[in-house]
Amino acid sequence: MKTFEKDKSTRAGLIGLVVIAATVAAVSNYDNLFFIDSDHEVKAVFADAGGIKTGDKVEFVGVNVGNVSEIDLRGTDVVVTMSVRDDLDLGSAPRAEMRTRAVLGAKSIVLVPSSDDGRFDSDVAIPIDRTRTPYDLPTELGNLAANVEDINTDQLSDALRATSDVLAETAPEVHTALDGVARLSDTLGSRDEALKGLLKDGAAVTGVLAERRSQINSLVVDGNTLFAEIDARRAALDSLTTNLSAVAYQISGLVADNREQLAPTLERVNRVLEQLSRNRANLESAIPGLANYARTLNEALGSGPFFQAYVANLLPGQFIQPFIDAALGDGRVPAPPANPITDGPR
Repeated sequence: MKTFEKDKSTRAGLIGLVVIAATVAAVSNYDNLFFIDSDHEVKAVFADAGGIKTGDKVEFVGVNVGNVSEIDLRGTDVVVTMSVRDDLDLGSAPRAEMRTRAVLGAKSIVLVPSSDDGRFDSDVAIPIDRTRTPYDLPTELGNLAANVEDINTDQLSDALRATSDVLAETAPEVHTALDGVARLSDTLGSRDEALKGLLKDGAAVTGVLAERRSQINSLVVDGNTLFAEIDARRAALDSLTTNLSAVAYQISGLVADNREQLAPTLERVNRVLEQLSRNRANLESAIPGLANYARTLNEALGSGPFFQAYVANLLPGQFIQPFIDAALGDGRVPAPPANPITDGPR
């Protein structure tokens, strides 16, 4: 019984592992499963590959709808198979164009729908008269450099010189023209190494540009973003200028409507400013004294709800002191003190 249960557990574990592996494989390749595959193939015939390769994007009205799945050579033409969504409204006669996505480098295929209401038969490839390949600058420069390197400039110069000698007895105009062609061939022969170096440098430059195409593409995108932000700022400045013009117009209208009331007010303000200007020296001398007075008054009042003050030269102290004592004491007014000079012994 224990052996049977152990075998049963082992069998269940193996089945579970197989189910998990199948699930992982299905999730990883769900787009290749025939029963859930929502894409279908569209074929197009091009004059040449134009730098396109499998995995490149396929666009429809500016949206990525698939990619290139296969490239086949058919005689002198190239058949490109594209895996795209099956809900595309291509019309009955769509066109396919190869375009360069970056400044230099990556390519893509753009599907252009026709204007009719028909339905495209995906079993029939888009013919070559409705396809177009891009112009590849690095490839053309490389081909030019290879072709120029294969030219024997010495033989070319000899051939042109021989042609000039043969036609030396012809009309003067032809003789002059051929003489110029001979001089041109001599110049090309003398500059052969320089031309080869120039073309090699051009090929190197195009190679560097191809390597840096992502940076160049980012630069172009960032430049477009910068220009869009500048355009937005320009619109904001235009709006600000318009609003300032409206505010200035409203202020002008306010001044015009209240000119009679504003004129006397401004005149009074001018008189007050003129008076302050005339008394500027007095104000400047009074402010330090006011500061000293305020500081002294603050010190006098800081000891409590009362303060002591001394007024000099009001009355002699010996005459007014008894009255102050009487007011603050028991109310009796004492006799003034005897004057030793006037009230002395007689």
